[in-house]
Amino acid sequence: MNRFLLFAVIPGILCFLISAAPLAWSENDPGRVFYGNVYGTIQSAANFPIAGVRVYISDSPVRTASGNHQDAVQSNIGCVILPDPDRAVRSGRSTSDGTYLANNIPIHGDVQRYTVVIRPENAAPVVVNQVPILPGAAMALQIDVTVTDTDTAHVVSGLETSQTVITNNYRHRLRAVAPPPPMPPADERVTGVRPNEAYTLTIYATREGLVGATTANGHVIKERDHFVALPSTRVLCSKGGYEYQVRLEHNGYTETAPVWDIGPWNIHDNYWDPEQERQIYKHLSDGGQSGGLGRGLPEAQAAYQDDFNNGYDEYGRKVVNPAGIDLADGTFWDALQMNDNAWIEVSYRWIADDGDSGSITCFVETLME
Repeated sequence: MNRFLLFAVIPGILCFLISAAPLAWSENDPGRVFYGNVYGTIQSAANFPIAGVRVYISDSPVRTASGNHQDAVQSNIGCVILPDPDRAVRSGRSTSDGTYLANNIPIHGDVQRYTVVIRPENAAPVVVNQVPILPGAAMALQIDVTVTDTDTAHVVSGLETSQTVITNNYRHRLRAVAPPPPMPPADERVTGVRPNEAYTLTIYATREGLVGATTANGHVIKERDHFVALPSTRVLCSKGGYEYQVRLEHNGYTETAPVWDIGPWNIHDNYWDPEQERQIYKHLSDGGQSGGLGRGLPEAQAAYQDDFNNGYDEYGRKVVNPAGIDLADGTFWDALQMNDNAWIEVSYRWIADDGDSGSITCFVETLME
């Protein structure tokens, strides 16, 4: 099959953002800003979708009410005061099919806790109090609720679920993915450096999807978009930027695409770097802290195939596929002509053919209007 190169540049969509000049950063820089997403469905007890339900995201927690506070509401955990909707970070309403998407949620650091409030017009609110939201669309938080006809608000904390909050977890853990095909035989895999090319690996790739969500760098995903997600904060480009790119190849089809999102599974797994430079070990807690992955093996792949870290990612989620890269729909379907998740060749173009990583600044500070 003839090989050819597709290179797509699709401009980002501004979504209540003002971009400033790039900032220098370090792993622990509290000033860097990522973006996260919360999405899901709202239905009645009879399983009918509910449209027009207000959903808002607040950085304030639910407070216990003392005395006869005028803003207090009765809930399953007692009398509480909900976050002020007029001071919400993001706000919107469910559509005709009961779905909602709150995108562009600022994440200061690697994770940030927010309170998600779902307020139907003719029923009591449903609240997920101080749930951790991760950066990017690949790591979006899915919250599905069943609204009951009651005057008592329903509150859960963190990632708890109940008969009302029926789903409360991260997209990559919940997404149904067929078992991956066997990894190519050792003599067919690509590991290391080809002559005159960037560092290249054979990596399991999954499709990202989630049109309308915001990537970790602030890009709003469009239909048939072209970009990738890698599981490290170190190589995320600026919004619309091309500071970090990968060359992808599958069955003779190729594309070079920028890194605009973080994931899948981890956000501290720079597996393309030498063992001594990998950040993942200090973020694991189930037996993977002492190293041993070497260079070129994603933590998620080792967890899935060899039970590394007892089979968990850095957030303690059971890894259900060995993905080390996510592909936007246009890259997946159009450029690489993929119809299912697969093992592909990935060349990390910022790594020179001597194996050294470049030093590029690519985080941007962004402000909400």
